[in-house]
Amino acid sequence: MQQILKRLEIIKAAISLEDEETIALHLGKIRSGGEQAEGLDDIFISLDRLDYPLALSRIAAFLARHSAVTTYNDPEVAALKMELQGLEKRLADLRGERDELMHSIGDFNRQYNLRLGGVLSEIFKLKMMIAGAAEAAYTGIEEEVREKLKETREKAQQWYQQFHDDYQAEQEKPEPKKLDDKDLKRLKAAYRKASRLCHPDMVADELKE
Repeated sequence: MQQILKRLEIIKAAISLEDEETIALHLGKIRSGGEQAEGLDDIFISLDRLDYPLALSRIAAFLARHSAVTTYNDPEVAALKMELQGLEKRLADLRGERDELMHSIGDFNRQYNLRLGGVLSEIFKLKMMIAGAAEAAYTGIEEEVREKLKETREKAQQWYQQFHDDYQAEQEKPEPKKLDDKDLKRLKAAYRKASRLCHPDMVADELKE
């Protein structure tokens, strides 16, 4: 509709200038567009009959009727909307990369614990034993020193027990299915798309719980 209104404005000015070539050009453009609107055919008839006074009257009425309900599309607003959409997409991509990185870190920690957990467990166990032996060897020393040794032994025991429990729990978890590079790439792409679609800023209000 915006194009029709603009061309009718040009035709109206061309009538005042008696520029029949411009009138014919823009009349043909409107007709070739194929858009229908009430009153448009009457304008065509007036122009085809070269009844320019009637055509001017009908064009003025058409413009007044449709300009009142036509929203002006500010090019700057449209550009800002496109920029916002681009930034939202970039933000969603960054969130996907962040989540992917967190997943990689979690997978690394799991593999680290599985491969080195036994060695680390033995190290913590030895530290606990050393602290216990040191406490037993110095039973005759001052109370303050003895308390320090006891505290060291208890901390070593806590570290060992915590790590031992975590290591055992990690070993009991089922081994995740290995994906080839193609499937992994498809999974990452699907995850990023789902992250964008499910983001609160992208979901319509009526679909939010």
